[in-house]
Amino acid sequence: MLSLTRSKRYFWGIAAFSVLLIVIPKRSIGGVLFFDGQVRERFEALSGLNKKAYGNRSMNAKGKIVGKANDKLLLQRVIAGFTYQQSKSFVYHLHLYDARVWGWSLDEDDFVKNKGTRDEYVMDPDEEYLELYDANVKFSPPFLKGISIQLGRQKIWYGDKRIFGPGGWGNSIGWLWDAARVSFKTNSDFVDAWYGQTKTKDLILSAFFINMHTKG
Repeated sequence: MLSLTRSKRYFWGIAAFSVLLIVIPKRSIGGVLFFDGQVRERFEALSGLNKKAYGNRSMNAKGKIVGKANDKLLLQRVIAGFTYQQSKSFVYHLHLYDARVWGWSLDEDDFVKNKGTRDEYVMDPDEEYLELYDANVKFSPPFLKGISIQLGRQKIWYGDKRIFGPGGWGNSIGWLWDAARVSFKTNSDFVDAWYGQTKTKDLILSAFFINMHTKG
């Protein structure tokens, strides 16, 4: 965990840089280039629990004491980058995101899944440092109306994101995809097909999905 002094420097440094980046005006470089992003600050006060254990003794379901109760958390999430629209057919996205928390009694080791196995990975709901949020190109062929192809890191979600989506309710973002996606849209109907894997697991979890939607 970071010292208090270093934490303050990170906090104000990231916030200032992000605000500066977000307010840069649009520029034309053989197309349209604009910088955008998001700064989200949140405070949480937990009473009689933390994010891994319940009760004033901070004991989890296995009877192990994890962290301390009554954490007071300052959460920060920053997304910053650019979108470049070269033409109506080509659009490029590149954004980084950084999620940090100050004031809690836990660390990354408390969120390891499948510990000690070849499938070990970290699923921390509040912290993830300088991760790619998106890095992709979207191609919409002018000769195929309604068709688009998107390659690279991207968000894939439908409806209210409850069943399938990036999980933006936490401080860190759980589900982002490295994938190739083909979409066909007409009015309020669409068909999606994609192949790829999520960024959250080191094991090769490839999947092929077809999602069809019709407004009825």
